[in-house]
Amino acid sequence: MEDFNVRLTEAANRNFQDQLPDVCRRFHEMLTKEDFSPEALAKVRSFIRESCKRIVEEVREKKERKRENSEKKASESDEEQYYTPMNSDGEDSSQPPKKKQKKTKFTTSRNVRSKTKCDDEDSDSDDGVTTELESNPHINRMIDVLKPELRSVVECCNTVRAWVQLQVPEMQDGNNFGVEVQGEVLEEVRRVESGSQAFMEALSLYYLARAEVAGKFAKHTGIQDYVYALQELDVKEFHSLRLIVREVRNSCVTMLDMLNKNMDKILTPRSNSGNMLVC
Repeated sequence: MEDFNVRLTEAANRNFQDQLPDVCRRFHEMLTKEDFSPEALAKVRSFIRESCKRIVEEVREKKERKRENSEKKASESDEEQYYTPMNSDGEDSSQPPKKKQKKTKFTTSRNVRSKTKCDDEDSDSDDGVTTELESNPHINRMIDVLKPELRSVVECCNTVRAWVQLQVPEMQDGNNFGVEVQGEVLEEVRRVESGSQAFMEALSLYYLARAEVAGKFAKHTGIQDYVYALQELDVKEFHSLRLIVREVRNSCVTMLDMLNKNMDKILTPRSNSGNMLVC
């Protein structure tokens, strides 16, 4: 237990001196990057408009190509439907047996339909048209930068919270002001830790919500409201990511300031003078 306490104290000191100040600095500098700047909002909007416009044009070309193939196959089917092969037994070809003619006609028509279906499938698979809607690269870069920083905050808070809990003395009557300070510090560290975890979970929910809207747009490309829904969803996520950076930065600064100001009470929550009897 003593070895663990020593290692935990060393890790907590590294957090106080190096990691937490660096985290606060990185979150502050993150707002000055190009992807997090307010000017990047125009790029977020334009990407959605251009992507949806490209998909609508591709779907329109695909439907037009499929319609042309269907008309072509239908015309070929009409030409082969009235074709009757010559009688190979030397009978009069102008009056073939009815059953044989009907059977030949049915077989030929079925083969034409099967061939037309296969040709349509081959033409659809080889037409080179794709309806893939890519993720917004600006939002992806923001999330890729923010997610490891949130993970670092959670790990630092977990270490600090464990160290402060080990500094809490045994319960006694009176002289508990330092213990109350430790409780307030633990509550603040726990708040920053749980908030960072909630922000990390919210990042994955964005992709689920966007996939749902994008799937509906892929099925109904003619509905313009889905384009606006995707655009507003990305704009909302852009502002949310900027607010997350500000919130976590302010929370980390507040937590670090509380730890520095109350370090004496955290290390020595009870003083010896509290047990002295004054006459």
